[in-house]
Amino acid sequence: MLREYGVISRSEVRRNVERLGVELVPEPDFAPPTLKPPVTPAPGNVDLVWDDEDDDPEIDENEN
Repeated sequence: MLREYGVISRSEVRRNVERLGVELVPEPDFAPPTLKPPVTPAPGNVDLVWDDEDDDPEIDENEN
């Protein structure tokens, strides 16, 4: 039944390897962990948060 899905036994793999004359390279038991660096915004690409409330009464917006 599994043969229909392309699954073969280890012994059949060994026979095919011997027949073809190739060498199998063993896979590692586990994959090494991959660490991703933290994402930091590039200089100049900073999201600005605008505060609509006037928190600083000393600044007069009409002074130019």
